[in-house]
Amino acid sequence: YNKVISMSTIRLLTEVPGPKSREMAARREAATPRGASKVSAITIERADGAVLIGGAFMLPGDEEFDSIALWNGTSWDGLGAACDGYVRAMAFRPDGQLVVGGLFTTIGGFAVQSIAFFDGRTWSVSGIGLNEFSQVLAAVTMPNGDVVVAGDFTSIDGIPLNYVARWDGKSWHELGAGTDQPIYELAVDAQGGLIATGAFTYAGSVSASGIARW
Repeated sequence: YNKVISMSTIRLLTEVPGPKSREMAARREAATPRGASKVSAITIERADGAVLIGGAFMLPGDEEFDSIALWNGTSWDGLGAACDGYVRAMAFRPDGQLVVGGLFTTIGGFAVQSIAFFDGRTWSVSGIGLNEFSQVLAAVTMPNGDVVVAGDFTSIDGIPLNYVARWDGKSWHELGAGTDQPIYELAVDAQGGLIATGAFTYAGSVSASGIARW
């Protein structure tokens, strides 16, 4: 979890958080009593004995929403996320890089749509993220160490990717033609195959009623 990897940086040309992000945060702040937490779609991953949770919440004493936090057995750490939305899915690569997905436009000081990375010390992004208003709903680590994410998106960093994509630590790749509708859940079976379920009727060119295997 504490491994540091070298990743490219993105030079921001717009104010962070932007007007839409501030408006979203203001609406949520007004709806949440001070000191209270609203946790949804909890995701748990383990890193060196610690536990990570994702959702939509504010840690006690924080002035900004965290939406991701690490419990080290003694205290909570918001990891400097300051996320303006919620975290829905997380998965680790073997090198310790954490892939974080959900629905947000700002995380870790970056303006990005719904996908980012954390290396144990710093946040980073691969580009602009998903197409606007889209979200990551699921993420799994494959046997070869790549991370597959899925959701209701049709592109990542401007690359056409229909509802599912594979991250190899450096770039995004398609999984065939993807599906024709959103994917809600992912799992890896005993043979190392990828199982996807969702609202789709086709996976690539194959007829599939809401479930398919790669």
